[in-house]
Amino acid sequence: MVNVKFYLDKADKSKHYPIHLVLRQKDVQVKVATGEKVLKKDWDAKKQLVKETEYTHKSINKFLLFLKQEVDKHFETAPHSQFTDKKVKEKILSLVNSRKQNTDVSMVCEDLTEYQAMQKIAFLDLFAGAGGFSEGFLQAEYGNKFYDFRLASDINENCELTHLARYNYQLGMDAEFLRQDITEPDFIDNLLKK
Repeated sequence: MVNVKFYLDKADKSKHYPIHLVLRQKDVQVKVATGEKVLKKDWDAKKQLVKETEYTHKSINKFLLFLKQEVDKHFETAPHSQFTDKKVKEKILSLVNSRKQNTDVSMVCEDLTEYQAMQKIAFLDLFAGAGGFSEGFLQAEYGNKFYDFRLASDINENCELTHLARYNYQLGMDAEFLRQDITEPDFIDNLLKK
């Protein structure tokens, strides 16, 4: 059984605490920085989640949940020879670094008051890939309408990382992602749940 926990490390000069992942499983113990930082007042140590008082809490919490799920999945599917401190740390760091690469963009926030009078049209992105379809809709406006990105789906792990990084972390959206083969019998049920 794998034990994955998150904790706050020592604060930096701006009083932000880095969130670290610690994993314990039999002979394996790994600590990895997630690349996320929060103020201490915005961290719920009991739930191991960022509180709603932090502006980007949804995207950070989704990323932490994603990391935990990927670690659990790695221990379920990887050969036992992969269960060394070094190999597990490499796997986690690859997920963290992939997110960093996909979020290294500065965003300009627009005034949202003009959008309050506009009509939202929700959309899903199936076979999402890297998200070009979603980007097109998000940049499109017509008359008094704009598009509200609700969910993307693809079978590829890197597509999921890209979507979480771009839409939930960079843009602060609450877009869901379903990583599942569309031909699986429970796909529609899982889609509707999301």
